[in-house]
Amino acid sequence: MRYPVNYIGISQGFHSGKCIDLGWSVNTLGSNQPVYACESGTILKIEVQPKGGNVIYILHDNGMVSCYAHLANNSILVKKNEKVVMGQQIALMGNTGSDATGNHLHFGLFANKDVIYKDSTINPFEYLLVYPDQVVGEGTLVRYAGNLKFYSANLDVRYVFNVGYEGLNVRKGPSLNDEVVELIPVAAMVNVLDEKGSFVQIGDNRWVWKAYLSSEIPKYKTVRPLVDPILNVRSGAGTNYAIVDIVRPGQRVIVFASKNGWAKISPDTERWVSANYLI
Repeated sequence: MRYPVNYIGISQGFHSGKCIDLGWSVNTLGSNQPVYACESGTILKIEVQPKGGNVIYILHDNGMVSCYAHLANNSILVKKNEKVVMGQQIALMGNTGSDATGNHLHFGLFANKDVIYKDSTINPFEYLLVYPDQVVGEGTLVRYAGNLKFYSANLDVRYVFNVGYEGLNVRKGPSLNDEVVELIPVAAMVNVLDEKGSFVQIGDNRWVWKAYLSSEIPKYKTVRPLVDPILNVRSGAGTNYAIVDIVRPGQRVIVFASKNGWAKISPDTERWVSANYLI
C-alpha cells in the first residue's frame, strides 16, 4: 500500500486504536493536498459524519478497508461501487467534521468491510510504503523513523499500461489456453513473482501477459475548469491533428507520454490533449 498523500507529514501516529493523521505542512500543498487511494479496490461507501465530516471507504481485494476522513467539501471525485487503482486521486484534504481542528487527513485501515472502530482496526504503519515520488517532512522522518517503511527496488513492481480495453486478463496459467479468472484495470499495480515465456506470475494461479506491464508509475491528471465545456482529444500532439474524442472538466486521465506540451492519454491509440489543461 502507498501513503494516501504525496507530501507526508504525520501529526499523530496510530492513536486511539483508530488511525493516523496526515497534515503537517511540508510544502505549499501540505495542508490541502490531493488525497489518493492507497491501494486498488472498490468504493464501499461515501458518508457525511458528524465527527469525521466527508468520509470515503475503499474495499480492497484482500478484504481490508481503507478510510479517508475530514475531506474537503465538494472535492470528492468518486462514486459508490466505482473501481479505483492505487494512486488515483479521490478527493482533497479538508477540515470537515467536528473532530477536525485544521486541514488534515484522518486515515484508517480495517480488517474487513464491517468497519468496526477499535475492534477491527489495523495499524496502517504495518502496510503503508513511502514511494520514491513521495516526500516525507523532516519532523516526520525524525519522530516516526521507527514506523516508516520505504518502497524497496528489490520488489519487482509493475503497472498495467498497454491495454486499451476494459483491462488485462489474468489467467490461471502462463498461456493463452488457460482460463481467464479476472480483469485488472489500467494503472493497477502488481508484484511480479515469476516469469515463463511471455507471461509473468502475479499471485497463486494468476498470470498475465508481460508486454502489457510497465515499471513506470502512472501519472494521473485531472482536466481543469475550462471556458468551453469540453476539451478536444486529437490524433496527435498538435492542433493540426484530427479531433477524435472529447473530455470534460473534472474528468481524470492517465498520461502515458508527453510531447511538445501535449499529453497522450491512451496506452495503445493516438489520443492527445493539450497538457496546459491538465492539473
